[in-house]
Amino acid sequence: MKNVLQRLLLISAIALVAIGANAHVITECWVTTTDIPGSASGGEFRFASAKDGKIITIDKANKKIMAIDNNGMTELFDLAEAIEAYYGAGTGAGTGITVDDAGNILVGTNFPNAGSSTDMIIVSADLQNTYKLQITLPEDISAGRIDQYGKVVGNMLSPEGAYLWLAITANTKVAVVKIANGIQVQDYSQASLSVKVDMNSSTLAQPALWSVAEIDALVDGGKGSMTFWSRNRGSSQNVYGWNEAGSEQVILSLIENSVSGATTKGAGAEGFATFSIAGVTYFVVPMSSEGDTRSNIIGIYDELGQLCATYGPEELQTGMGQMGSIIVETCDDYSVNIYRFIPGTVAYKCNFYDVASGVEKVEIEDNAEVEYYNLQGVKVDIENVQSGVYVKKGLICKK
Repeated sequence: MKNVLQRLLLISAIALVAIGANAHVITECWVTTTDIPGSASGGEFRFASAKDGKIITIDKANKKIMAIDNNGMTELFDLAEAIEAYYGAGTGAGTGITVDDAGNILVGTNFPNAGSSTDMIIVSADLQNTYKLQITLPEDISAGRIDQYGKVVGNMLSPEGAYLWLAITANTKVAVVKIANGIQVQDYSQASLSVKVDMNSSTLAQPALWSVAEIDALVDGGKGSMTFWSRNRGSSQNVYGWNEAGSEQVILSLIENSVSGATTKGAGAEGFATFSIAGVTYFVVPMSSEGDTRSNIIGIYDELGQLCATYGPEELQTGMGQMGSIIVETCDDYSVNIYRFIPGTVAYKCNFYDVASGVEKVEIEDNAEVEYYNLQGVKVDIENVQSGVYVKKGLICKK
């Protein structure tokens, strides 16, 4: 049985909205607009990931990994020594950064040269060790500029390994790359089928599956294309994916004419993430409030293209830059944390909660003794309490 605090949290969420097939709650965790590094065009800070409740990004000029939360920005790790040791004193840092499921950090180097798609460094989750990761790209894929990485599925430093998807400028195929024990696994790295929209520096590939075993099976079966979705803020804002026949399709249509004063789909801004909870796949994308004005608002769509929720700090609805990232981390079977980083403007964390699936997780014994709790989780004698709201066997009641 779930403990009382978990039940109360679930019930609190239920009280906010009507329960239904598409009942969702967005809760703001923190937001900061103070001393956000970078500029509207990105500058030395362009993209980000998330780790331990913080947004992490790269200070490209000073070769440092930085962490951001509502208390400001702090240095997390100095990359300079590792970059010099692995790739030479004249090598610069990259703009790409991502975190695997175990908390290991992957960063790029050599930006904006071709080496940015092959010359990488893994920083262990405990920040104690670094590993050189030099990628050999699959046939039919050329090394080139790459600005950002999507989520890594798995543990890059484990024998089971992890997967990374590289959408490299001027290519027509995505590189599906497996990494295990800190090195590339050549037999499970391959090129995807050709994509509909040629890739440029704004293309981002994100995983469509969430376990290494599932991805292994498809890649080994020659269907690596079906392991990812992609989006490009410039030439196409839609989300593309693959069907079982191996044909690329528009999974989420985001191109829509703007309507003055109304929130519309398809902002021409960077950022795209995806997640799956309670058997439903969701896509998180930037939204625009008017014309070409970019915004820090995010829209969360389900796999049917229905808008489930939107979020954006009230004080910052318009005027955002085009750079930035959206990052998702799974909390449990029915909720995720979503982070947004826009250089020079805003950083925030919010929580997306699927109420319908959360309700299913509440376990109540039919024959258990009737008990009452206040909203602090303290058991009370219902016959001797003041008027108020109390929880009875997981149900809200009033006295």
